[in-house]
Amino acid sequence: MTPDGIRLVAGRPDRVPPLRPGSDKTPEGPDSSDEVAAPETDVAWLAAVARATPRLRPDALTTAEVAEADAETPVPTAAEDETAEGAEALALAESPVPRLRPRGLLPVVKLGSLPTTTAPSSGRSVAPPLPTKASVARRATVEGALDLGRLSLIGVFGQPNNRRAAVRTPTGRILKVKVGDPLDGGKVTAIGEGELHYKKGSRDLVLKMPNLR
Repeated sequence: MTPDGIRLVAGRPDRVPPLRPGSDKTPEGPDSSDEVAAPETDVAWLAAVARATPRLRPDALTTAEVAEADAETPVPTAAEDETAEGAEALALAESPVPRLRPRGLLPVVKLGSLPTTTAPSSGRSVAPPLPTKASVARRATVEGALDLGRLSLIGVFGQPNNRRAAVRTPTGRILKVKVGDPLDGGKVTAIGEGELHYKKGSRDLVLKMPNLR
């Protein structure tokens, strides 16, 4: 029994289908005389086929086929030719004729196709003067205002005999100093009501409070 459910029997079964009428029984076993003689018969048959040449087709048959093909091709009649010519003439008569271009349009097109020329301007373009370093500094300086790019005195507080001052550096840092403290590479020498004196090397420098009124 195979996995597909088919039962196999060793040897010839008890019941076999009958042979077809007119057919010979196939010999069993490898000792059949037909099978032994088959190779020689095949060689002789192939040699005979190789020597044989096909016969040419009769001329009468070729002429008949050409005549039959010509008979199947329809030949247009005189009536069909007249109908085709009449349809072509009718189509030409019915096709619309294009309208003429308006006369007033032609001068406009000619004028529009002319190249336009622009008259050269007589005046010269004057570039504005570039700002210089001095002009920028002059415009940026406001009289009586605090100069943020320099050391500035922004306040004085305390008693007259013990005053202190608030100083703003160019970096934005606020320093509270008294007499004797270092400042800007020098030393504070005096602090008045609205000013600060300090000595830097051999120079005596004064910082005054800005007039914000």
